[in-house]
Amino acid sequence: MKSIVDGLQSVYDFNLVSGAKVRDPDKIAELLKLNPPIAHPCVNVHNESGAKALYVSERTSHFDGMTRAESLPLIRFLCEHATKPQNVYRHQWRVGDLVCWDNRTTMHLALGDFDSSEFRHML
Repeated sequence: MKSIVDGLQSVYDFNLVSGAKVRDPDKIAELLKLNPPIAHPCVNVHNESGAKALYVSERTSHFDGMTRAESLPLIRFLCEHATKPQNVYRHQWRVGDLVCWDNRTTMHLALGDFDSSEFRHML
């Protein structure tokens, strides 16, 4: 599986990812101009450590050279693998906590189960 994925390009298509939230065709066209589909290697090599990281998520539209239908089973498989409990860190926030991560090798998501009335500072 690693050798298959290592040669693929993930295509992120804003229209497919966010189009369901935006219905106005003019707004969709404007968003697509600002965010055209873009391909990235499925395996990202950290430029300092050399460690390899999977660069595929639910936001992956398809793989370059494959249709969405052909890509979907592999996208699902990779996302399910990446989000298995043994591959996930879930932080339980306490006052004064500081959490840092390297975006070059980390999938991250705020689940929204925190007190949104409290101030959050993100850089």
